[in-house]
Amino acid sequence: LALVQVDLRRMLAFLVVSQSGMLLAGAATGTQAGLDATWLQGLAASITFCGLELMTRALEARTGTTDMRRLGGLTSRAPRMATLFLLLCLAGLGLPGTLSFTSEDLLLRGTLGIHPWRTLPLLPALALNAITLLRAFHRTFLGPAPEARGGAPIPLQDLLPRERWTL
Repeated sequence: LALVQVDLRRMLAFLVVSQSGMLLAGAATGTQAGLDATWLQGLAASITFCGLELMTRALEARTGTTDMRRLGGLTSRAPRMATLFLLLCLAGLGLPGTLSFTSEDLLLRGTLGIHPWRTLPLLPALALNAITLLRAFHRTFLGPAPEARGGAPIPLQDLLPRERWTL
């Protein structure tokens, strides 16, 4: 459901539900490795999705909307915001070198060793989550600007120093 959302906040909410399902799968293994992976994945997901939610709220405060159809072309007006959003998306999808990558690897290995059939739904879920995050970045920051579609340009201020420090 996250993939078809046009509202950034709703999309993030559905992604958090998907992450919760992965945490449940790791906890259901009942092994120490599965529980360790669940704790690590919970930590990684909470940091990533809190950052994405803060970015979404900052976007909403500046533009008045979180509708990805009305956003677009924001990279040229807010490059720091776009860069930070992309880094959080890459961390959320489990790019190698991030905490999410390690935790997802442990989670998949722990689940595969105990319940191989329960691992099958996790793989497409991880892929769809990654596609959803990259699609959100593309539609929000790289897509066509509203003025290119006949709308009025949305004024946008880049991240303030206190916001950059927090995020």
